Amino acid sequence: MLILSLGAPAQVQDISFSHITTNNGLSSDNILCMLQDGKGFIWITTNKRTPSLRWHII
Repeated sequence: MLILSLGAPAQVQDISFSHITTNNGLSSDNILCMLQDGKGFIWITTNKRTPSLRWHII
């Protein structure tokens, strides 16, 4: 699972990546759905349970 975080549009953007696996929070590597809420949190659901992980994008 790879999450990409983009800042506001500009000439130069800092792009950060986070590799998320079962080693650091996912209940399964089989992702069913991934959504971002209005507060910037990424909600990831897997075939194991819901929600699997809540990840904040800065």
